[in-house]
Amino acid sequence: MNKLLFYFLSGIILSLLIVSCGAKSTSDLNSDVAVFVSSSEDVVGYGYVNLVAIKGKAQLSQIPTIGEFVNDEMKSIENSLKLSDKIHYALEGPLNKDGLPKFAYIFMTVENEDSTLQMFEKMGFFFEKENDLMVSYDMNMAVGFNENTAVLVSGNFGDDPKDKLLNAFSTFNVKKSDQIKNDNVTEILAQTTDILVAGNLENLYKTSNTSLNNLKAEEKAEIMEMVKDGHASLTIDFNNGDLTAKLDFSRVNDKLKAKSFFKENVASDVMKNIGPGQPIFALAMSLDIEKLEKMMKEFSPNSEKSLYSSFGPMGEMFSTLAEDDISNLLDGNIGMMISSEVSTDTIMGTSGIPSSHLYVGLGRNPQNMKDLVETYARENQIVDLGEGFYKIDKSIMLMKDKSIVLHSNDTSRLQFKTGEIEYTESMKDFGNTPFSLFVDFKKLSDSELYKARSEFDVILSIADYMSLTADNEQIVMKLVMKNKGDNILKQVIDAYQDVLKSTMGNIQM
Repeated sequence: MNKLLFYFLSGIILSLLIVSCGAKSTSDLNSDVAVFVSSSEDVVGYGYVNLVAIKGKAQLSQIPTIGEFVNDEMKSIENSLKLSDKIHYALEGPLNKDGLPKFAYIFMTVENEDSTLQMFEKMGFFFEKENDLMVSYDMNMAVGFNENTAVLVSGNFGDDPKDKLLNAFSTFNVKKSDQIKNDNVTEILAQTTDILVAGNLENLYKTSNTSLNNLKAEEKAEIMEMVKDGHASLTIDFNNGDLTAKLDFSRVNDKLKAKSFFKENVASDVMKNIGPGQPIFALAMSLDIEKLEKMMKEFSPNSEKSLYSSFGPMGEMFSTLAEDDISNLLDGNIGMMISSEVSTDTIMGTSGIPSSHLYVGLGRNPQNMKDLVETYARENQIVDLGEGFYKIDKSIMLMKDKSIVLHSNDTSRLQFKTGEIEYTESMKDFGNTPFSLFVDFKKLSDSELYKARSEFDVILSIADYMSLTADNEQIVMKLVMKNKGDNILKQVIDAYQDVLKSTMGNIQM
C-alpha cells in the first residue's frame, strides 16, 4: 500500500509544480470546504491546487518518456475524480517545529464512485461500508468517499482513527440554513488562481508554540484582538512568459491594519539619489520606523537588541548612537542600486566589479552620525575630502543634512554623481509602491557578481527579470521569462527535461 500511495501522492505533488488555471473556482466541493474551514477552530491553513489544464499548460504529455508516464499515472485519477473542481486541502494546528500540521486534509470531487473504489483498492486500501461512506483507515491515514466527495486525512489519530474523517463529512451534511460560512474564507476560496495557500491568523496564533506565548497576559490578549478573524492568502499563477505570486493580507481587522508600517509612497529623496546608471539590482523602500520600532518593543522586546548584537562591536556603537530608539538613527527611507557599469581601476583591484550605490535617510538626531564620521576622520580612519565628502577605502561617502549616500568604485569627488536610476521598460513600476525591488537576470548572469556555476544556472539562462513590490495590503512577486510567448511551466520543464526523465525513471522502477 505504501508504494502505491507514494505514486498517488507523488502525482499530486508533481502537479503542484505544473498546475494551471482554467476551471471556475466555485463548485459544490469549494462550498463544502468553505463550510468545513469556517466551522473549525483548529484549521490554520487551507486552499486548493488546480490540475485541470496540466497537460495543455505544461505540455508534459508531448515529451517522450515523461508524457507516457504522466498519461498512465493520471488516467485512473481522471476517470475517478473530477479534477476541474480542483484538489482542496486544509491543515490543522498546531504546527510542529518543522512547520508540519497536526492533521492534513485533502478534499476531491468524485467523478465515478466505482472507479474511485478501484483506484484506491489498487493502491492497497481495504474499505468497509459505514452509512453512505466507503471508509479505510489505520493509525496515520484515513480515506473515505461517497458518490460526491473523497476525503483523505493524515496525522496521528490516537484511539479513534476515523473520527477526523467522519467529522469532516458531517460538516458537509449540515442543512444550508445551519451552515457556518466565514465571508473571508468564502471570498478567498472563490478566487480563480493556479495555487491557493491561505491562512487563518487567529487560529494560527491560538495554536502556536512560538516565543509570543512568553509575553505578558495583556500583550497576548492584544495580539488576539489584532488577529481576530484575520486571513491572509497567497495566489500563484503560471502565465505565458511569467510567474506571478500575490500575498494578500488586506483581510484583517482595523486593529492589525493600524500596525502597518509601510509609508504611502517611497520618499522622493530615495529615488533621486540611488542613481545614476542602469541597475542589475535596485531597492527602494520607505518604512514608518517609529511604528515598526514600537511594535518590536511591544511584541518582541529582545529583537532590537539582537539586531544590534548581530553586528558585533559595530552594532554596539550604533546602539549607543541610536540612544535606545532606532528612529533617532534612521528615518526608514533606504535605497540601493548595483549598477551594470563596472570599475576599470586595475590599481585598486576593483576592475570588472559592478558599482553599488546606497542611500540611507537619517533619523531624528542626525548629529550623532555626523559626529561619529568626523571622529573617524580626525583619527585618519577615513579621509575628509571637504563639503561632506569622505573617502572610505575604495568608496566615497557624501554626508548630507538628513541622509548618507555611499558609492563604491568612486575614488574622487569628481567621479561622484547622484541622480535617478536609468529606467528600462521592465522597471516601469519601480518606485510606485513603498517597497520596490528589481533584479535584471540578464545583466546578473553576465556580471562578476555571478560567476560560480550552480543549480540556478538553468533558470538564469531563460529568465529576464524579477520584481517585488509591497504596500500595507499586499506583496507581489513577478518572475518574467525572456520568452514571453510560451507558458513559464513549459519553459522550465523544457529546461529541466533531462532531470525530469531521470526522476520519472526512478519512480517507475
